[in-house]
Amino acid sequence: MFSALEERDVKMTAQRITVALDNGAGEVFRNLETEFRSKSELFRRALHFYSEHRKVLGEHGVEKIQIWIDALSKGEYVILDLDYWILFLKFVEKSPYKDEFRESCKAVGRSFASRLSSEIHSVEEFLKRVEACNFYRLNKIAEDEFVLIPNSDFGKMFIKNFIYDVLTEMGYKIKIDENMSRLRVRVEGHLQSEK
Repeated sequence: MFSALEERDVKMTAQRITVALDNGAGEVFRNLETEFRSKSELFRRALHFYSEHRKVLGEHGVEKIQIWIDALSKGEYVILDLDYWILFLKFVEKSPYKDEFRESCKAVGRSFASRLSSEIHSVEEFLKRVEACNFYRLNKIAEDEFVLIPNSDFGKMFIKNFIYDVLTEMGYKIKIDENMSRLRVRVEGHLQSEK
């Protein structure tokens, strides 16, 4: 990360500090220090990384950023402008093939549930993952109750069907109520736990 000239400048203008690490941070530090020439280099790089990325990490959080990286790096997702998304939904709604589209969406939902069932272990985890795709804003109002505020009225029915299809395929018993601008998702049980 640093050139030889930068390393020399660091040595010439070095400020010595002492850092106290709790057990968890100490273990992380010990695990990482073997990847660097010195403890000082590790600390400098960590400090520079945090300085460069703290705004993004603070605004979005590590969990959401990790979802984005996982989704986009595998090439299974695309980033789509919201206007195109709404245009697409309007077109589907007026199409004579909208019922066929809905059945195809159910099939995709089954595939999605099958693929995610080993990675996702709760309704909340699933809803957060879909929220990271920017379909809605998620508010947890009780342990098993969530409010979803879609980014568009046109997307509300798609989101409702998608969430219902995937979660029921994953074995959850849920109820989704729709009002003017929101969807309320209630978890009523897990089919596997009822057997």
